Order: sequence, then C-alpha cells, then structure tokens
Amino acid sequence: GESKTDKKTLINISEASVMMGVHPNTLRQWEARGIIHSSRIGTRKDRRYQVEEIERLISAQSSREKGYSFHRGIKGFKRMFDNLAAVLASNDHYWTFAFDSEYANSEVRLVLKKFHDSLATKQVEDLVLCRISALEKINSTFLGNENIQIKATQSEIPIGVVILKDRVLHLLWGDEPAVYEVLNAEVVRQYKNMFMGIWQKVNK
Repeated sequence: GESKTDKKTLINISEASVMMGVHPNTLRQWEARGIIHSSRIGTRKDRRYQVEEIERLISAQSSREKGYSFHRGIKGFKRMFDNLAAVLASNDHYWTFAFDSEYANSEVRLVLKKFHDSLATKQVEDLVLCRISALEKINSTFLGNENIQIKATQSEIPIGVVILKDRVLHLLWGDEPAVYEVLNAEVVRQYKNMFMGIWQKVNK
C-alpha cells in the first residue's frame, strides 16, 4: 500500500534538523533568511516543515544546476574561500553583511583576514556592512587592509551573507560551519538592492 510519508508530510524542527544534518538553531536562522519555510501550528505555534522542502534542500547539496549548492564543515568552508580568492578579479565585487558574534572565534577571523588580504592584492571591491556591536572586532581583524571598506549600521541586517555578481552565499557558522550558495538571479538582485540601499544611507 501507499506509505504514509507523502511529500506534504509535516515534521517538527528536531526531525528536520536531523534530516538536514544541521543544528535546530541553524534551521531557525535559515528560516529568518528565507532559505527554508515553516508553518506554525497549535497554540504554541510550533514550527512544522514540509518533508518535500527538506528533501529539495538535501538534493540541492549535490546539484549545482538547480541553482543551489552546499559546502559543509571547516574544510569545505576554507576551500570555498580559497576558490573564491582564486577566481575573483578586479572587476568583481565582494559585498558582505558581516558575521556578528562569529568574529569572537579566532579560526573564523583567520580565514576571513587571509581571504580579504587576497581581495586587497587583486583590488576586488570589498564592502562590509556590520552591526554596530561588531564594528570594533571587525575593524581590528582587518587592520592594515587598505582595500576593505567597513560601515556599521543600526538597520536590521542579515548575518553572514555574501553578495557576488552572480550568487549569494549564506555563511552558516554553528557547531559545523557550512556555506549555502544560491545562484538564483532574482535572489541575487534582491540582496544587491538591499545591500546598496543600506550602504548608501550609512555614513563612514
């Protein structure tokens, strides 16, 4: 007979995080960023995720042509930055909604410092928007880098999002770091508009 887990089956956050292999907090953050959606049910407004959407995200990890890809673990995280450092050229841009508390982690700081130094060498446009609370940590990380431009904003901004010409990267730093890459032109356009809208409003 038919199995009961049809594609519209709803599962809770712990089941979803087990299926995806990520921390429940990561799922909450992804939801805040529109990577994944949930329904709220009952008086407690518990999150429920569609199995179908989770399966789509999982299959996206292996299929670039669908416009999504996934790099997981510190090795994958570093490798992605190494690849970017190799391919970005002076006519490219690297705009980022900076990490926040992640800058307290020395491993993160080291990876990002090295990467932004390589952008400076190549003269890639390097713009960073951060929360005011993170400004001091971020400034000290990139001391001596003349290329990077950093602005702090009071506005509500996404955390750990990189906007390139043709893609948006969600840098997810949890128990296990990951990069979720979106190659959807419309998504890229929306993030570019959001970034530039805030950037132009903020004074140095």
